[in-house]
Amino acid sequence: VNRFSSCTEGLLCLGKSPVTNEWCDANCNHQPAVCPSSLCACGATRPTAFETVGKTCVGASPATDEWCNAVCNTGTYCPTQYCNCTGSAVTYVSITTVVDDAWCNSFCPTGLCPTEWCEKETK
Repeated sequence: VNRFSSCTEGLLCLGKSPVTNEWCDANCNHQPAVCPSSLCACGATRPTAFETVGKTCVGASPATDEWCNAVCNTGTYCPTQYCNCTGSAVTYVSITTVVDDAWCNSFCPTGLCPTEWCEKETK
């Protein structure tokens, strides 16, 4: 057993202070993995599809409105320097102790929303 790895490859991994989510996700899913449980929490299956966010976007040159609406509504990427988007007042709640509501509300609109960790808030 690799003493530096607490995660299984292919899982979504989050950083605990002082490391970042990106550091943990990259290093825990690397071969060989460097994934100390004191710095990283892993456990959600990596999402394979993203829901449509439901934003209305206006493009700034060189982006067009059509391009921004297509790109920003995938939930994976929305360059704010080219796209001004409004809409989708969806909020998310944590359903685990791994992340909190703030994490869900930061990452779910980008498409990184593991169903094992977050769900849409119903009102």
